[in-house]
Formats: sequence, structure tokens, C-alpha cells
Amino acid sequence: KSLKIKRLSEENDLLTYQLEYMKHHFDIEQMKPATGWLRTYQLEDVAFVNEYIKILNKSDIHPFLDGGSLLGAIRHKGFIPFDDDIDTGLIREEYEKVKDYCKKNFIWNDTRNFEGDIVKTADELIRANPNKCIALETPFCIHIYHGTNIGNAKNLEFFVYDYVNENITEDQFLQYREFVKSKIQLN
Repeated sequence: KSLKIKRLSEENDLLTYQLEYMKHHFDIEQMKPATGWLRTYQLEDVAFVNEYIKILNKSDIHPFLDGGSLLGAIRHKGFIPFDDDIDTGLIREEYEKVKDYCKKNFIWNDTRNFEGDIVKTADELIRANPNKCIALETPFCIHIYHGTNIGNAKNLEFFVYDYVNENITEDQFLQYREFVKSKIQLN
């Protein structure tokens, strides 16, 4: 094991060095958009998401850009050049509506307490149900996949936003935060 740890440590050091070099010698805002298969994939993902969002809007569900998709929209006026999914956020009430919709209309899989390889599980589900919508709930979000394998499946992610009651104390908030963190710890 110590050789593996040493190798991983050396790899981490090299990546850290490369990242520091890039931070000082490269302006990410000037990075050109993706080309080739990745750009084609990004545009297909947008088309998939647009159709899905239209369906959700009819149920009074209004996702908003989040995470890398929001960063890409602001910084790159589109996708982050190397990104391959679309991240959205929802308030809790709308998140639960999406969850119910997915359970009724898609192949549903709850992996919130799963301790295996979620990507491998998603790939197996997608391969077993080619070109059908797969909904996978993880401890962090709901993924909607559509394709024939994890490598070509369109991927829409819904992250939930909960409001905090302004009448709770700081201690109550910290206790709740620790409770939530304990639920999302993964191996």
C-alpha cells in the first residue's frame, strides 16, 4: 500500500505543480469553446435539456443554472469549454416535484445510501435501458441520463436548495449542517 500512496502523492504533487503553472500563465476566460465530438455532445445536451425543461415548466417547475453551467454562462457565454453536463438548481418544493415526475415517467434508482461506484451503476442502468430516461438520485442531486452508455448519455443534474428558517439559532443550524454532512459522506 505504501508504494501506491507514494505514487498517488507524487501524482498529486505533479498535478498541483501543473495547476499552479496554469494559474499563472493561462487566462481561462480566453479559452476557446470546445470543438469536435465534445461540442457536438454539448449541443445535443442543450437540446435534450430544453425539451425536458419545457415539460417541467408546464408543472410550474423552474430550474435555474447552477454550478459549472452557471459559471460557463457567465465566464464563457456558454459551456465551460471542457464541461459535458448541465447543472441546475431547484428549491426543495420543485425538487420534490421533479423527483415525483421522474419516479412516474423514468427508470428510477435511489443511490443516496449506495456505497459502490455510482458511475458504474449509472452506466449499467443506461446500457440495460438504451435511449430511455434514467433518473438517478445521489446524495447530492438527481441525474437524468439519456443515451446508450455513460460515455454518450446526455446528463442533466438537479441540485436542491433548502431555505433556512430565520428563527433558528446558530447552534441549531450548525447541528443541522453536521447532520446533513453525515448523510453525504462517501467512501
